[in-house]
Amino acid sequence: MEKNLETECLKKLAKGDHRSYEILFLNYHPKIHHFLCGFIKNEEEAFDMAQDIFYKVWVNRQSMSAVTSFKAYLFTMARHMIYNHYEHNLV
Repeated sequence: MEKNLETECLKKLAKGDHRSYEILFLNYHPKIHHFLCGFIKNEEEAFDMAQDIFYKVWVNRQSMSAVTSFKAYLFTMARHMIYNHYEHNLV
């Protein structure tokens, strides 16, 4: 995704624009899902985790205009979900 388009979508998302959210979702959801599948090895669980990430993005949309790299933001969230997943499974 182009950096300018991403920045514009994030600014609009912060104002509650559904179309901007949809653009970001359609662009990044498959990438996040694939990333999670590589670690979790369970496609359904990885899909649920990716959905949770994007749910959190929507809930915290007001702060999205301050995000400089949405891709890095998403993959950081995904990495933390993986850590939490493994930590939970150890218990």
